[in-house]
Amino acid sequence: MEFKRVIEFMIIRGSGVIVNEGAFFALTEIAHFYYIISALLGIELSILSNFIINDPLTFKDRRNGTKFLVRLIKTNSGYGAGVVINLEALFTLTEFFGI
Repeated sequence: MEFKRVIEFMIIRGSGVIVNEGAFFALTEIAHFYYIISALLGIELSILSNFIINDPLTFKDRRNGTKFLVRLIKTNSGYGAGVVINLEALFTLTEFFGI
């Protein structure tokens, strides 16, 4: 059962990468948003899409009667530091190293 959960989680995380990069590209290159805003929105969309897919599939047995919105807020807030680090790295690599 745990192996199945890990595989599901990995596949869903992979879909989150596609959502993140797709949103980042579309918002930056097509909609002409500032790249940091595009990155932030892409990250948030991937967090939301991963949660919406993972919640009923991968973590259905770990809900403990917690309401959907509470689970979503906890999950989203848990990524806070990672989002900041991601955006700082993107900014540094882009502005100082031209990558």
